[in-house]
Amino acid sequence: MNKHSRSSRGKLRSPVGAVLARVSWTYLIVLSAFWIFLRFWGDEWWLATLMLFGPLWVTALPLAVLAPAALLVNRRALAPLALAAGVAFFLLMDVCVPWRSFLHWGRPTQHLRVLTCNVHGKALNAPALGRLIAQAQPDVVMLQEAYVAWESIAPYAGDVRWRCRRDGELFIASRYPIKKADDFGDPRWQKWGGAAVLYAIAAPGGDVNIFNLHLASPHLQFQAVIDQQAASAEELEGHLEVRSKQSQRLSKIARQQGGNIILGGDFNTVCEGSIYRQSWSEFDDAFAEAGLGAGHTYFGEGAALRIDHILTGSQWYGRRCWVGPDVGSPHRPLIADVASSR
Repeated sequence: MNKHSRSSRGKLRSPVGAVLARVSWTYLIVLSAFWIFLRFWGDEWWLATLMLFGPLWVTALPLAVLAPAALLVNRRALAPLALAAGVAFFLLMDVCVPWRSFLHWGRPTQHLRVLTCNVHGKALNAPALGRLIAQAQPDVVMLQEAYVAWESIAPYAGDVRWRCRRDGELFIASRYPIKKADDFGDPRWQKWGGAAVLYAIAAPGGDVNIFNLHLASPHLQFQAVIDQQAASAEELEGHLEVRSKQSQRLSKIARQQGGNIILGGDFNTVCEGSIYRQSWSEFDDAFAEAGLGAGHTYFGEGAALRIDHILTGSQWYGRRCWVGPDVGSPHRPLIADVASSR
């Protein structure tokens, strides 16, 4: 290629590169503004909440076009695109890297493997869940919307003498004796849904408090807004208030147990929302601490969300956490190894 050809090509690239740089910076600014909007208004205002529970993965799609273009035309545009990728993946999509699990040193005195899953009633593929239990070998299994009999799961779940208890829609199976159960559900939740039972498990290293939760689901309210039904926005605002009050009440009960508590279930709450930050952020999130990736546990209507959580009090910490395979429900099982050094 002669000098004239290189000069002509450089002149052609110059305006395109300038436009690409402006587009890249604009993308970063818009993405950051969107994250700030969700941060302050998610779980506070119905429209922001609808977006918070939407398919946030679409915010990263422009990178598929802009990043290759920057490599070819203007590599200086890679800087704002790298920052935008950080906003999209780590702030909006809450992708986790398990670096915090390395902060815990020493040999733990107690270890438990916990599995939780909203089995969504009859949607459950009982043999699939049973085979997962046999493979993962959890010490405690917590199920929500568990209207399927444990007898349909147990033949596939391995040769374990499970101690079982059902409390309404909630079910728990434990390798160790269940000493007591306290139901903290509220009859006033009947319209919106919600259930919570606190169990005391006689584990080998000492008694452990296990909280099985299922907070009110916004699914019907979201669908009503999408279908533009009358008063749907007001109904969603009412649901936000109920879910917030549920979280405030149950997190207070959990705190009263001290640091010796493990919580698991369908919180119907994403970590980026204000409800989670105000009520649950003081507990350690096993996936945020020891998981890798986005950790999506719910798939539906084009959205992929992490709304099922395993949280721990101060005496416990996550060593490993991962999402299990499809077992028929739109929710995926969440499994965590938690340890105590008390």
